[in-house]
Amino acid sequence: MNPLSRLTDLAAAAWYKARLRSMGYDARAVALQEHAKFTRLELDPDAALTQLNPILERRFGHPHRSDHDSIHWLLFAAVIAAHSPKRILEIGTHLGEFTAILAELAPQAQIITLDLPEDDPVMRSIYGREDADAYADFLARQRANTSAPNITRVAVNSLFMLEKVEGPFDLIWVDGDHGYPAVAWDIAMAWRLLAPGGHLLCDDVMPNLPTDAGHGVYTSVASYETLEYLAARVGAPVSYFLKRRHPRRALAPQRQKYVSCLAKPID
Repeated sequence: MNPLSRLTDLAAAAWYKARLRSMGYDARAVALQEHAKFTRLELDPDAALTQLNPILERRFGHPHRSDHDSIHWLLFAAVIAAHSPKRILEIGTHLGEFTAILAELAPQAQIITLDLPEDDPVMRSIYGREDADAYADFLARQRANTSAPNITRVAVNSLFMLEKVEGPFDLIWVDGDHGYPAVAWDIAMAWRLLAPGGHLLCDDVMPNLPTDAGHGVYTSVASYETLEYLAARVGAPVSYFLKRRHPRRALAPQRQKYVSCLAKPID
């Protein structure tokens, strides 16, 4: 390595550690706080890891890493272990990697995953899909990842999901467009499709984002505002789990992302 580059890296690392110390960041305390969120929902993350890790090691070559891997893998494993859902809905298939994990975590469950149809104007405008070869590769990978017998793919813009999908579902994952208005109708319709006692989970919730930050596909306060609006009217609290616990993410708290979990009350 170039000596100057090495010095630059060392200086950056020193600044990073000093900044965390000045913020009073305590990695152990954060880990305990996040573990307590599972406990409050009567979920056992340690037991769930015994189910999740063999799947991740087989697929990706490593167990779940809380500092790098999304917490939703572990959260789903814990919810599935505790509640044995029979029907699961995923809004936003993307490559289908998580769909495949779901199929292994819940082999007896029917999993329906929604993604945009090929003629939707957004489908080719994100993730570099404008390129024909990249788009063909995306479709091939998605088909391969969603080939398990308990997975059903449905091509529909989520605005029209009620025309294609019938509830109830025991577990729903909202991971489509994160901006307004799409995520608002995704959450509203998911709640309608959710069975009493079921769990609604949403990806990339940003509660600390300034309200004037706008509503992008990937960065928006819309999901947080919609969830809080819903929770206040159904009398059920929302739990927010840090998506990743890498200390570097604490340096920009406004940009931190969470995975939310909301259980539908049983009448």
